[in-house]
Amino acid sequence: MQANFDFAPPPIPSPEFKAKGTDYKLTGTYISISGKGIHLSGGGGDISFRKAVTDRLAWDFQLGGMALPGTIDLKGVGRVDVRLVSLGASTDIECLFIPKRGVSLIGFVGLRVPYTSMSGRVNYEGTEYKGEVSVVMVGIPFGMQAGLSAGRSWTVTPFATALPFIEGFVTAKIQAADEIGAARYKVDPFMSVNAGVDLLYVPWDLSLGALFQHAMSASDQNKEYQAVMLTT
Repeated sequence: MQANFDFAPPPIPSPEFKAKGTDYKLTGTYISISGKGIHLSGGGGDISFRKAVTDRLAWDFQLGGMALPGTIDLKGVGRVDVRLVSLGASTDIECLFIPKRGVSLIGFVGLRVPYTSMSGRVNYEGTEYKGEVSVVMVGIPFGMQAGLSAGRSWTVTPFATALPFIEGFVTAKIQAADEIGAARYKVDPFMSVNAGVDLLYVPWDLSLGALFQHAMSASDQNKEYQAVMLTT
């Protein structure tokens, strides 16, 4: 079991909802990573939807994806064309236990299906080699999330979640000229537990936790590489 505490965006997009209300949110991201022997650039997007069935019950759905193609130079092999792809879909049933003005408490349970893939192609000593590794998982997250107003413009959102992955598969395939090899492995069930808090600037719907995560990611970079991430 993995356990973490983060200053990060909460699992539920908004800490409250109104009866019969419908919310949409669309975000896009551009990513570029460059340095000695590596160049990757691409982007992705996410769309989230929430429908409040009653003043206490809502349903949400999120769909996102990212593609990051580029090249990596491997010593003794040469330049490898690579492509990283990630896709994800999730849905939750939300129950608003405390709907008071300035204070909210939401419980949720849902379904997560993340998919990641890494593929590469290289020509080595006159033979073209292709390879791909992909991972797909199925999880059932559940947890609680609060919303505490701190004035008119700020909301504090502490949260705690558990995500048991009940199924997963890793698929690997390699091709050299006309020869193809493939294998498929099952991932044993495991669970991750995550708790944290975020600070939301309500007028701009801006998550300071998301900004903090981006800043930490940049500070942890190897100095030989430069990463750029732009989100709208």
